Amino acid sequence: MKLVVRRRFYKHTYLKIVLTVAAIGLTLLISMVILYLASNIPPEDFIYAVYMGLIDPSTLRYLIPLTLCGLGLTLPYKAGIWNIGSEGQLLSGAIIATYIALYIYPTDINPIIGIPLLLIASFMAGAATALVAGFLKARYNLNEILSTLMLNYIIIGLGNYLVYGPWRGATQYGYPRTDIIPSQLWITNIEILGIRINMTLIIIILASALALNYIIKHTRFGYDITVYGLNRDAAIYSGISPEKVIILTMLISGGLAGLAGAGEVLAIHRQLIRVQDVSAGYGYMAILVAWLSRMDPMATILSGYLVAALISTGYTLQILAGLTIGAVNLFIGGLLVLATALDFLLEYEVEIRW
Repeated sequence: MKLVVRRRFYKHTYLKIVLTVAAIGLTLLISMVILYLASNIPPEDFIYAVYMGLIDPSTLRYLIPLTLCGLGLTLPYKAGIWNIGSEGQLLSGAIIATYIALYIYPTDINPIIGIPLLLIASFMAGAATALVAGFLKARYNLNEILSTLMLNYIIIGLGNYLVYGPWRGATQYGYPRTDIIPSQLWITNIEILGIRINMTLIIIILASALALNYIIKHTRFGYDITVYGLNRDAAIYSGISPEKVIILTMLISGGLAGLAGAGEVLAIHRQLIRVQDVSAGYGYMAILVAWLSRMDPMATILSGYLVAALISTGYTLQILAGLTIGAVNLFIGGLLVLATALDFLLEYEVEIRW
């Protein structure tokens, strides 16, 4: 018996869908077995938790930051630029939105003017954070994985310093959080079973997905991104500017994550709190969202929903079975490992010869 592995010259769309569904199915199956063996959770309870995760309104609440960050990651990942900094970029947007709302704006600011400017400022803050890593990559070829990851820790440290120090609210009884943002600057939500759903950012998600899809498939810049991601040397030889691809994709990526941060403080918390609670790891989980979508902006909405449903499933299991947050990490980690492993079959075909 001989095992022959060959690179695929053509990647069928159906194969991408099959492998993604297989990764999700195997993750759920393996998680169910592990939880049954480790915590004696009956399979029917696990299936019920998955069902609740799919229909729970909180899934839409998690979908918003996950999908915004995931959409931002599709461009650099398609170009082969590995931005791991969405967590810090999201927090940059949250910090700048809080600062402007509490310390810059007059108390009687018109929300028609104030809210759009806060969203623009948050986009710029996230973009500026990503630009630091983008510039270092474009100018000095510094590894963007390391630089974006280190920037995450810097922004996390800055955010916690502010809420534990100079920005600690005078009306918050000593808790590490700022004063409440003026109510006219809150982004209006709809409430479903007590869960705040931000329709403004859902509209922004849909518009961003359509815009990015158009950029990738119908513009010269999208062509440059695709070619650069497939073969950097060939792209440079054909006249594509690596600096332009790196800088612009990182700016857009960081900007969308910054918008997610603005949504967290203007629509959900309505103040800046400990950064671990503002983001709860959305920037890192967005990597999985982008990966599952195969860097397709329209598919990112669906993958964002699936990852959000897994988070809701984990929280449901915490309530039903008294599990810790490790249940959520089990789903997310397992799905990332399996999606990466099965991606091998997308790139290569395996044949057994006797």
